[in-house]
Amino acid sequence: MIELLDVSFGYGQDDKTHAVIKDVNLQIKSGEKIALIGHNGSGKTTLIKLCLGLLSPKSGRILVDGLDLSNRRELQKSRKELGIIFQDSYMHYFGSTVQEDVAFGPSNYHKDSFKIKELVDNAINLVGIETLRMRNPLELSGGQGQLASIASAIATEPKYLFMDESAVMLDMQSKELLLSRLFGICKNLDKSIIYITHDLEEISKFDRLLVLCEGEFTFDGKPETFISSPELWEKNRLELPSKFRLFNLLMQRLKSADVMQYHLEIDDEPGVYCRLYRDFFSERHE
Repeated sequence: MIELLDVSFGYGQDDKTHAVIKDVNLQIKSGEKIALIGHNGSGKTTLIKLCLGLLSPKSGRILVDGLDLSNRRELQKSRKELGIIFQDSYMHYFGSTVQEDVAFGPSNYHKDSFKIKELVDNAINLVGIETLRMRNPLELSGGQGQLASIASAIATEPKYLFMDESAVMLDMQSKELLLSRLFGICKNLDKSIIYITHDLEEISKFDRLLVLCEGEFTFDGKPETFISSPELWEKNRLELPSKFRLFNLLMQRLKSADVMQYHLEIDDEPGVYCRLYRDFFSERHE
């Protein structure tokens, strides 16, 4: 479990003026699928860097499975359990081919070449880039580069995988397939995903939603609760996606409808909207 205990962080000398994270408390348990959203400048990326030990808090403590990241030796021990994929895939390139790049991480933890090859093959197959393994990473498209970066992170077998808008260049079909496979890893291997996104329509796919506003958590709960509460979106300076605006508008008109039966099937967009319109107009003609 990752624990943040009264963690604060600020840039510059005057932390009160430039505070980015403010007395945050958080627990991330094994096997969780967490989406993290927030307005621009809310502190999402800074929070992830703190969890990874890339930044040190000005106050408070961060523990990874009991290891205190303020202790250099314990920080080093925790590295194996933490993985990060940034939005810019070029930050991850170390090899002359995708295969070499994916092997870079595992080679730091394993000396057995057969084990390294197994981890590389599994990661490449998982994200579906078998045909790219001998390509130069610098020749990849944006979406291909992001998949290669995801494979590199997965190959190190982290217990906690942080994704900072790292699938933003993928088309919807590729993104959904990738998330489905990553969720399978979470379930079968008891690993956690913490997924930063600006695509607010993605949050319904996760079990838990964290909302960060001005360096503080203002929501921690089920995505469907947040989706169905327009006042929470406005409070957190977020714009409700068009399909959720339509969704909530229709649900307000269906006084007797069970909102959950629609939220649970939100991915089946055509079917959901057809039933909403059907029920809405049926009610009007009663």
